[in-house]
Amino acid sequence: METMAADKKKFSDYIRLHTEDGHVISMEGERELLKKAVVDFSLDLDQARGILMHVAEDEDITLESDVNAHVKAYLQQIANRRGGVTHRQFKSAVGMYTRMTGNALEPEDVKKRVKSVMERAKLHPRRSGILLRTRRWYKKI
Repeated sequence: METMAADKKKFSDYIRLHTEDGHVISMEGERELLKKAVVDFSLDLDQARGILMHVAEDEDITLESDVNAHVKAYLQQIANRRGGVTHRQFKSAVGMYTRMTGNALEPEDVKKRVKSVMERAKLHPRRSGILLRTRRWYKKI
């Protein structure tokens, strides 16, 4: 029992050390941390995820998976019935992603991540423009 508590404490400290330089843990980084917890610290996946979320909350660390979930829910809410998202709505989602990550990512990287969230949610861009209504704004990303 004491070793389990010690393993949890060690994993918690390992997360703090891992995120010392940045305040955003990517999905790949989160996956690696969870893998390390299961293999090296003998924790089960639910315990590891709980510790990770607890440390993230305490240390004001943003998990990319949480941001993606919030942005996905937002996009699904504002999309039209056929799953179309306008350029203005897309920009709004990019702004939300940027704020949630604390401006830690480059604007072009944020756009790519929001586009990825849209594609995984099976949403598509709507045509926009004054004269020529195209989806070129989406294809440029």
